[in-house]
Amino acid sequence: MCLRPVMAELPVVMPHHALADHAAANDGMAVVFAFGPRDANDRFRDEISIDCRADGGITYAHAWGMPGGSFEARSSCVLQPEHR
Repeated sequence: MCLRPVMAELPVVMPHHALADHAAANDGMAVVFAFGPRDANDRFRDEISIDCRADGGITYAHAWGMPGGSFEARSSCVLQPEHR
């Protein structure tokens, strides 16, 4: 699988290839999409994690590192289904 995010911060669309999918801690399924290895400190690297949770929610997390900088989790959000 490949994710092609469009971000205002980047001048081009960079393909993020699926690293792994695994059962998440909440009995859902999680996939990590990456551009560059996280330990390649000489260049930009980026990971987007999408966790489809068993409760119907989705967790989206974004981690990245600039050349010469640390690779860290930068933002995340949880989308919950509306219960009526």
